[in-house]
Amino acid sequence: MERLGNLVPFSTRSRDAWLLDVEDQFAICLCRDGEPQPHRVLNSATKFTIEWTADFGIDGEAFIVRERSGRVISILGYPVKEIAAACRG
Repeated sequence: MERLGNLVPFSTRSRDAWLLDVEDQFAICLCRDGEPQPHRVLNSATKFTIEWTADFGIDGEAFIVRERSGRVISILGYPVKEIAAACRG
């Protein structure tokens, strides 16, 4: 898992894909169970903007997602040690 500046992209064996902003703890799910999820990434010639949909954290073996709606999801089975290492840089 590689870090790209402040961003950490990762995918899982369950065919989920996420993009994380480690500086602000933002997260966006790009794909769940192999199905693309709705998301907005706006591009221009000089920059891009991501419409983040959640915050994230790691608690033990759980990847925790706090959606903007207020819903909190705890996901087990993600490679949390590798994610945490990539987030530390």
